[in-house]
Formats: sequence, structure tokens, C-alpha cells
Amino acid sequence: MRPLRIVSKSHRLRVVLLSTLSILPDTFNVILFFMFMTFLCGTVALPLFMDGFLACNLTSVAGKTSCLGAFVGPDLFLKPAVWSLPDRNFQHIGVAIVSLLEVSSTELWTEVMFDAMDLMPEDEQPRQNADGGNAIFFVIYLLLARLVVFSLIIGIIIDQFNTTSGKGMLTEKQRNFKATNLLPSNSELHDLMILKECRITCHYHAMLNHMLLYCIPL
Repeated sequence: MRPLRIVSKSHRLRVVLLSTLSILPDTFNVILFFMFMTFLCGTVALPLFMDGFLACNLTSVAGKTSCLGAFVGPDLFLKPAVWSLPDRNFQHIGVAIVSLLEVSSTELWTEVMFDAMDLMPEDEQPRQNADGGNAIFFVIYLLLARLVVFSLIIGIIIDQFNTTSGKGMLTEKQRNFKATNLLPSNSELHDLMILKECRITCHYHAMLNHMLLYCIPL
């Protein structure tokens, strides 16, 4: 209850709280737009990268047909050679959307992009930078996800804050008039100048009296 009392007494906190609650519907619409954009990018990525992320955990092989036998891993244990997919791939639309969402979070997104840049024809072992042009797809998607969507959310927050505080409902002339009224008038400026001069004079007399009191005993 104590935080609610603080909010009820502070006008600025009420404006922030009301703005935060009122932007939820618009923010939900932006999230829907982001998910729709991710779904479209996922459908574009399927024909580009499907089956391309398949690789052998034994990097020295040439392709699927030679991915046989076993090898000693970095942990010095014997491991079988397996032709498999990494965790982030584009084998179907579901895992493609999950992979793109991870890319949009910028969490290890470069690993997905580098795997796409190493793609080779089907059943061949990926080779470093074999198809570097695939990086363009991830850069474009990341720009759309980070810049466009986040700019929309920030714009919604600022617009709603101005509307809740009353600034967004004023015309340009009304805003200029309000800003002009906030400036001090000529009489107020004159009073401030007189007050400043009085303070300087009083300070001077105080210093003079202090010097006289110090010199009289001498």
C-alpha cells in the first residue's frame, strides 16, 4: 500500500504509470507484427538453408558417405562419427522461427550466421566461408528486428507519455504560448536584479563591519 500512496501523491509517477499501462495494447500489436515478420523470414529461409546445416561431427571427412567409424574427441573419449543437425537450424518452420528469434536477441547469433556461410551442396561437409553471401539474410533480418521494431516501441512510449502528460494534445501555437508563460516577466526580472544587488550590498557591508571590528582593538 505504501508504494501506491507514493504514486498517488506524485503527479510524475502517475503519468509514468498510466503511460506504461496504456501502451500495452499498442505494444502487443508491435509484437504481433514482429512475429509475423519472423514467420515470413522463416519461410524465406527454409528453401535457402533446409538440409544445408547437416554436418559430420568429424570435420576431416568430405561428406555424408565418408562420415563413418569413430574418433577420439577433445575429452579423449572415443566418439562415433554422426551426420546430424546443430541445435539451431532451418529444417522446418518451427525450428526456423526459434533460430531467428535467437538471432534477434543477438545471443550467439553469429554462430548461426557462420554456419549458414559454410553451407555446401547436399550431403557434403560444410567448408568455411563457402557461401558468404548468406550473411546478408541475417544482417537484414537483424536490422529489421532491432531497429524497426524497437523504434516502433520507443515511438509508442514517447507518444503515449506526451498524450498522458497533456503535451501531445496541444497544438504548436499552444505549446509556444505555454513555454512563453513559463518565462519570467519584466517585473519579475527587475525584482530579481534588485534582490541580487541587495545581496551584494549586504555582503559588502558585512565584510566592512567585520574589518572594522578587527581593526578597532589594534
